[in-house]
Amino acid sequence: MNFFFTRNFYFATIAFFIVLLTISCEKEAVEAKHIITSEDDANIGRAIDQALLTHIDTSSDLSLLNQQSHPAIYNYIYQISQSINGSSGFLTVGANQSNALSPSATPTVRVIHKAGYTGAFVVPGGYIYLYKDFLKNINYEAQFAPVLAHLMACSKSRYDIEKLEARFSTNFLLDLALGGKINAGSGADICSILDVLENEPYQTSIVELLDDEAEKAICELGYDVQTYSDWFIHNRNSNLNWYQLFPRTQSSNDYASHLFNDVKDSLSCSGEVDEGGYPQFKSLLN
Repeated sequence: MNFFFTRNFYFATIAFFIVLLTISCEKEAVEAKHIITSEDDANIGRAIDQALLTHIDTSSDLSLLNQQSHPAIYNYIYQISQSINGSSGFLTVGANQSNALSPSATPTVRVIHKAGYTGAFVVPGGYIYLYKDFLKNINYEAQFAPVLAHLMACSKSRYDIEKLEARFSTNFLLDLALGGKINAGSGADICSILDVLENEPYQTSIVELLDDEAEKAICELGYDVQTYSDWFIHNRNSNLNWYQLFPRTQSSNDYASHLFNDVKDSLSCSGEVDEGGYPQFKSLLN
């Protein structure tokens, strides 16, 4: 009797641990399936970008400045992005994030036009969309470079993925990563995705981190910080989509003061007021 009891006890104990191990493994497998990695971003971004291009092509009020017909515009932006990528400060963006994008990744820029739209937004996988009227609102390279650095840091740290994941399901994004398509009329059609990307604001805590990276970039590259702070003061009443998408705890006026005083002092940011090539670039947008 004791023999059978002991044997059954051991069998029951072994079976119990096997069940626990199986449940644990299944849980890990399920969790692993629901993680969006930086390697997934390229496919997710490509799917959204292609759907956006199709949407733009079929929209009566949206248009794309094609790279083949506007090479000077894209070459200029590319050169600025390369300078930002090469700065030592930008190389450290996302250093504490194991899932950050490659520091050397060059963004794919799209310049689009919609009357009255003055913003910019980031698509996963390193795509940056800039509205033409937003670019025309900028006057100097020393104002544009930190804006571009801001967007590039947002992309590199994958905050765009976080925003999409908060609105749509993780499974939807993983489906795009595996080659899925964005279908019109679904709960995550291209119009709803565009609405999230260009209108839904980021958390102010994230924006302040992005501001810090942009400040480092303009100072290291020798741009005049006062020119950038003047841009905030000049546009504080312009209702730019940029400010709505990237809300700050400080007012635009206070943030401009922060740029001119705190940043200039702490980062020795006192470059010359250099127009760079922006006035000529701006003329190409007319």
